Amino acid sequence: MRFLSSPTDRWRACRVTLVVLAVLTGCTTTTLDGTFVPTGQRVTPLAAPGAEFAMLDPGLAEFPDFRAGQAVALAASPDGRTLVALTSGFNRNSDANGRRVAAASNEYIFVYDVGAAVPQLQQVLTVPDSFIGIAWDRDGSGFHVGGGVDDNVHSFVRRDGRFAEVTPAIPLGHQEGLGVKTKPATAGMAVAPDGHRLLVDRRRASVDRRAHSDAGPAQPSRAQSRGEPALRRQ
Repeated sequence: MRFLSSPTDRWRACRVTLVVLAVLTGCTTTTLDGTFVPTGQRVTPLAAPGAEFAMLDPGLAEFPDFRAGQAVALAASPDGRTLVALTSGFNRNSDANGRRVAAASNEYIFVYDVGAAVPQLQQVLTVPDSFIGIAWDRDGSGFHVGGGVDDNVHSFVRRDGRFAEVTPAIPLGHQEGLGVKTKPATAGMAVAPDGHRLLVDRRRASVDRRAHSDAGPAQPSRAQSRGEPALRRQ
């Protein structure tokens, strides 16, 4: 009997054993693909059969090469035929002198028709700020988007096959967030099962806000704190 005393001999033996086991079990080695991210994982958007990967092009005339980033939330319409993708991040653009171009510095809502085999981009909507929150009305006639640090809610309705914002945005009335020089932020949201209330999660704030809707497009009227309808829709 031979004892493998050196580390090199032991490694060779282990390597041979692993190869034999792989052959016996039918295992084969594959090359890692995808995009490496800082968490140590790899993102493989094309792993699923038939998957496609498309960049988010908001169609900015001044910045034709710009592509939006930070698509943080997806929401499908109740009938499953429309998908909205909300960005929330640093989609800002500056001119040659380093000054921010306000008209080209927004967050985006990409509206896709997903009724066919291949999704089709139908519309690109903008909001000044956002943070995760997006929710459809129960009848699919529109959807709502949280305004992030703007502390408001943007509502969109379908008109003649296109979505348009119901203005003005609904203010939630917080003056400060929890912490020193901290802004409150509108975060997650959901429409209640009866379709009459929009429940808004508050990030860095001590109260919740709710929007109450009896029927029709929203018109903000009043704001109150936890436990009461905050915004009544006429």
